[in-house]
Amino acid sequence: MDPRTGVRDEPSDRRTARALSEREADRLLATLGDGDCRAVLRQLADGPQTAEELAEGCEIPSTTLYRKLDDLVASGLVAEGTKVSTGGRNASLYRHGVDGVEVDVGQADGLDVRVTDRARDPPDRSDVGDGTDAS
Repeated sequence: MDPRTGVRDEPSDRRTARALSEREADRLLATLGDGDCRAVLRQLADGPQTAEELAEGCEIPSTTLYRKLDDLVASGLVAEGTKVSTGGRNASLYRHGVDGVEVDVGQADGLDVRVTDRARDPPDRSDVGDGTDAS
């Protein structure tokens, strides 16, 4: 459990790669082409964060940040979950949605874009964490 964020650690090292459709690849590559989106991804290397933390760390206005987060989540590069607060309002918590992106330009039919995901336990869990300590 990360004491700063209250999010359970992801212990699994199993990785899977999957090819993206042309539409998914276009969206992902366009998102990676955006400097603010790349700044958010760099900031998330420090671990899951709220939008407020990301806005401060990236020095991006909140209104702009929320648009960028929408793009990042839609592309699959960022996953959104909930940080449960016992004393107030819950907050969205963001983390990397994939572990890596590979682009192969040597394909006869164009680009081949694949993402690498670390297997999550349980594998069908789509949230970041509930912000509570399970111990």
